[in-house]
Amino acid sequence: MAFFIRPVSGTGAGTQGVNFAGFAAIGLTILIWSSWIITAKMGVELNLTSFDLAAMRYGCASIFLSYFAYQYRSVIFLTKPGHLICICLGAGLPFLFLATWGLKFTPASHAGILIPGSLPLFVTVLTALRAGVYPSAARLIGVAGIMVGIAILIIPEMLASDSPTMFVGHLLYLAAGLSWSIYTVAVNESAIPPLAASGLFSVVSCVLLFILYIFGAADTNIASIVLTQDVSRYLLIVVVQGFFVGTLSAFCFTYAVMTLGASIATALSSLTPLMVVLLSVLFLGETINTVILIAMVIVCFGVAVMSCNGLFRSFVIPPIFYRMRSK
Repeated sequence: MAFFIRPVSGTGAGTQGVNFAGFAAIGLTILIWSSWIITAKMGVELNLTSFDLAAMRYGCASIFLSYFAYQYRSVIFLTKPGHLICICLGAGLPFLFLATWGLKFTPASHAGILIPGSLPLFVTVLTALRAGVYPSAARLIGVAGIMVGIAILIIPEMLASDSPTMFVGHLLYLAAGLSWSIYTVAVNESAIPPLAASGLFSVVSCVLLFILYIFGAADTNIASIVLTQDVSRYLLIVVVQGFFVGTLSAFCFTYAVMTLGASIATALSSLTPLMVVLLSVLFLGETINTVILIAMVIVCFGVAVMSCNGLFRSFVIPPIFYRMRSK
């Protein structure tokens, strides 16, 4: 679902004039990132299992990105085993399983706020613990904004005794954010290039899925769906999960960074929670209340502040993932 992009400069080529192609690229990237959550929720409602969604997601990405992992196999072999494990598992099956399990209990709009919002928060903590890189006072404003937005969304459900499953879903989203954050820090500390890392965890995820299937531990409904139902309504999920998220969004975001510049592209990508909320209303018929709107605005603000202050030098796809840099 994601890979790191190492921008050439902090301003990019798009600083002279208005680069409409660059803005179109970042807009398409945000749409694809958001569509991942929406189509995953659709798949859950159509009885697709986490195994099914993982097979779509990592199977297609392996086809397109395994070449890059092979090209940098010497770098991968020299990487510490601990980093390789964090890369393959952090962005692999644990992340996707946690996210899709959460979608069984909560609306997609909550996932759009909690997963992208928690990522930079967890990366900040992990990087501070491992590398001693601490955010500046200005960046702490963004951290505080994200924490307040998350608290506004989850505390009411935590205190409500009549909706324990909603709170469980929120915890799963936060765990998914932590999982991808571990991947982010591991890639940040390794020498594996962006596309190679994405190809690596996609291939490893496919191998793990195959092992689960061989040993009868796979909970899948794909065969019964193909044999008994009209598969046309599943095509959108296959296309978005299998190609757009894993491959196309990566190249779109790369182009946006190179044309608009790292800071502009990252700041605009903070609109992902807003896009998820809008799409959840349009395509899933979800109801958006005042609490969700307030939490969304505050989280978007926090992520944007952290982005504009250059907290991370590299970016991870989808929804909003960054590499921290000390000054």
